[in-house]
Amino acid sequence: MMRGLMKGADDRKPREKSLLVPLLETPEEIRAAFRRRKDEFDYQKIHPADEKKFNEQGWEAHKQLQSALWVKKRKAPDRLLEDRIWSLFYRMGYPVLSGGSFRINYRRVEGTDGSKQVDVFAKDDETAVVVECKARETLGRRQLQKDIHETENLQKHFSRSIRSHFGNNFNPKIIWIYATNNIIWNEKDIERAEAASIRIITENELQYFEAFIGHIGDAGRYQFLAEFLEGQIIPGLADLKVPASRGRFGRHTYYSFAVSARHLLKIAFVNHQALNHPDGRPAYQRMINKNRIAQIGTFIQNGGFFPTNILLNFTEICRFEPASKQVQADKNTKFGLLYLPNKYKSAWVIDGQHRLYGFSNRCRPRVGWN
Repeated sequence: MMRGLMKGADDRKPREKSLLVPLLETPEEIRAAFRRRKDEFDYQKIHPADEKKFNEQGWEAHKQLQSALWVKKRKAPDRLLEDRIWSLFYRMGYPVLSGGSFRINYRRVEGTDGSKQVDVFAKDDETAVVVECKARETLGRRQLQKDIHETENLQKHFSRSIRSHFGNNFNPKIIWIYATNNIIWNEKDIERAEAASIRIITENELQYFEAFIGHIGDAGRYQFLAEFLEGQIIPGLADLKVPASRGRFGRHTYYSFAVSARHLLKIAFVNHQALNHPDGRPAYQRMINKNRIAQIGTFIQNGGFFPTNILLNFTEICRFEPASKQVQADKNTKFGLLYLPNKYKSAWVIDGQHRLYGFSNRCRPRVGWN
């Protein structure tokens, strides 16, 4: 629902700080919000004499105190889904998240102001995520044509507000998502969402990401970005080149090189059987073990290292420039510079996923979650 914004005669533009409200940007307030959102129930403290009245409204007894009663009530389907999605981004370590009753304010082309409620918003240094949540009590069909059309019309306005709020130097990849539960999508709505660059997360994908993040922790943000930004250019990784040797193994070309985990994490992905790949790419790897990653991270932080390689399969051809002077070890081996791909989901981790993600705790600050 749209509403106008108040403005003075000499104030034709919303203040930058009020474009996205409210935002949670400190670990303390984000953790406090998570404690409320992670639970499936709402809680309220009442006088015992009011128990019958609250029971009639769907509340049930939770905890009896000496002179009061705590009651609880299961959240409505839409709100329960919204809180699950918000909690997923919290567990992925997003440092900026939407607060309650979050809104994006914007300026229309004709100069008037508008405002729209958004269910979930998350932001890090390189990406921003805008999520609309739709749910039913029971499984069934629901027309989403009107909602998708509204989102498509607001995308440019939202993009300008997001960039303006965080400053002109912030030029993020914006991921548009419709998260649904118990909704059977029709083919036309799927096509409309795809045409508007809106990604869909159903209950199946949500369960996968929840399980994955539960195993890997906030390092799973890299896997999430790989799924939703596949093939898009990663800012700051253009023309990244590393010293390498190129060899041949039968009909196949291979490269041996060293690269920082910080760079590799951004382009890497792990295939799992839980997500279906329409291109038929094999997905055989086991779910990553969170405890093992934590142990590896501690080992690295204490000065440990791994002398073994991580095995990758690039999804596109890499450019290799042979050195002008070669020490010819054999006719199939050359030395030079390898230009790594600068796109999300371009390096399939075949072996060494735990070692790679074990570095993630050292590559960026953690919000922390329990």
